[in-house]
Amino acid sequence: MSAYSTAAIALDLQVSHRHKFWSRFKGLMLSKSMPWEEGVLLSPCQHIHTCFMRFPLSILHCDRQGNLCKYLPCVQPWSWSLCQQSYYVFEFNAYRFPSYEAAENWVAEYFSTTIQSL
Repeated sequence: MSAYSTAAIALDLQVSHRHKFWSRFKGLMLSKSMPWEEGVLLSPCQHIHTCFMRFPLSILHCDRQGNLCKYLPCVQPWSWSLCQQSYYVFEFNAYRFPSYEAAENWVAEYFSTTIQSL
């Protein structure tokens, strides 16, 4: 994948930050779908579940410095994911990023522009 396509992936995404207990707890449970261009950022967060989900997700676990720790391209409903180094967790539609490198590049770009406001 070229740098151009990775950048295009990043520009298409709108991320909603959920940092309060109830918004993190509810997450995407019972949602019928999530638009392709949207994602959710949970913080602080080390583990997620996909109970009561109706669609698979891509999960990106990142540490406090914004480094990608764990990338799961397709987490099915009724699954769990844990990463002890994680502080931020992004949830996107399954296979939103074609590779670990594409996810890592997007995370680096995201945190380089927004980490101060988190």
